[in-house]
Amino acid sequence: MSQKIFRHTPHRGADAIKILAGTKTNATIRDLEETIEDVEEKEGVVSFIDKDKINGNGWTVKDQDGGVYLCNCASNMYQLPETEEYGGLYYPTSTVKVKFTINKVLGTNTITEIISLGEDEKQLDLSKWKHGDKATTIIASPKSAISISDSIISFNYNNDNSVTADENEIGIDGKKTNINTETLAINSNNITIKDTSLDDYLQRLAQESNNQANQQRGNGIDIWHQNNMGQINLNVQSVYIPANTQRIIKDLKDPSLYPEQTQRQPLLTGSDVDEIYIYPNGLVTVKSRSVPASYLKKDIFSTHNWIASPYSHKNLLIVTVVKTCECCPEDINGTQTYFNYCPHCKTWNTLYNNYNLITCTACHNTWCQACGHMTGQVCTDKTNTLKRYNDFVISAVGMPCSYCKNEIPYGKTRQYANYCPKCHQWNYLRLENEYQNGEERRYLHCDYCGESYCANCSISQGRSFITNFLNDNTVYDYNTFIENFRKIKHIRDE
Repeated sequence: MSQKIFRHTPHRGADAIKILAGTKTNATIRDLEETIEDVEEKEGVVSFIDKDKINGNGWTVKDQDGGVYLCNCASNMYQLPETEEYGGLYYPTSTVKVKFTINKVLGTNTITEIISLGEDEKQLDLSKWKHGDKATTIIASPKSAISISDSIISFNYNNDNSVTADENEIGIDGKKTNINTETLAINSNNITIKDTSLDDYLQRLAQESNNQANQQRGNGIDIWHQNNMGQINLNVQSVYIPANTQRIIKDLKDPSLYPEQTQRQPLLTGSDVDEIYIYPNGLVTVKSRSVPASYLKKDIFSTHNWIASPYSHKNLLIVTVVKTCECCPEDINGTQTYFNYCPHCKTWNTLYNNYNLITCTACHNTWCQACGHMTGQVCTDKTNTLKRYNDFVISAVGMPCSYCKNEIPYGKTRQYANYCPKCHQWNYLRLENEYQNGEERRYLHCDYCGESYCANCSISQGRSFITNFLNDNTVYDYNTFIENFRKIKHIRDE
């Protein structure tokens, strides 16, 4: 289909008078020739696009009669359809129908409209893109569009996101905004968040964080976590401190509070010097250095601090590779990170970097720093290979369980070793959500033995939890407790 087009306008009439009056410039004459010359309009299909002439006459179009034309694509309609590239040419993967004009005088062919981009494309509905009664410029395709008026830019067909600008402010409205950059600089005299100044907002968050930490209060024991430091304040009266038993007096419950190594400190209780232990699993115990002559109760007034950064990597061993072995791939170098777990004697935090080998202090076996293979074994034997951090780590956003509810913060993304302390199997933990009494709970469930662990405080589930470790009638021993209430190994908070 083709048709001749002649568009007469008052502007063209004015240009013709200029020529008669001798005031018409060459450029204006050229413009006049382009507009008053008969222009033929056709429809066709894009055959291919020259990659190097995509902004020029690189669009090859075949009309309905089989004629082939090299065309430009009008800038306001320019859109590259889905294509496959061969030899520097883009071939559309579906039928791209267009309207184009032929100017025989100037020898130019121009695509003026893309009719469709394939049979599955929906027809454009531009009416819903107008900004009310404002004059609106629309650049659209069946899958995406931008509409622009004097004070707003809208994106996508749902109009969920927009950018507004006027003499007073620039605004961004949308369901979600992502900023990905290596460096972000904000220069402003006043920053507000939710109608609150940034200083007040940060102070309020800090206060809320402190309030959450202060909730770990009870029985004269207060727990604090500030500036990467953990602190326990003891103001407890009449506590029985046994001589040969690690009596539990508190569980920190928050894995980000756990120290990386056992903290053993003197504990002044009257005329005696006893001991307090703060373990990497969060349990706090007391023990008497002397054997009491009778059942004695003591008063404890003491404060203890330790480093408890939530961003440190607990239960890991990071080594710089000095030497490789015959089992190593050629590209291994730099640093390697393993779980500090001996696969031979199955003990935690017994590995250390011994110059060019990794050694276990418990069984005295050694491993290659680069590949984690146990020395003295053939390369095909992977039984006692060290566990790589990236291969055996699992992350979860914590929700409170019955043990940690209302005592520690939740909603943090915590990393754990994908290791079940009950069955001692690796890579069987998976994230599982359950509803209990109308409340959602989130666990790390072991598919090997069926044990579940709270993703927020790391403790095993399915038991009646202890609410008061200072009960006069019961002394909770450390070793007995960890056998019945196991905790998965916390690595860090993301």
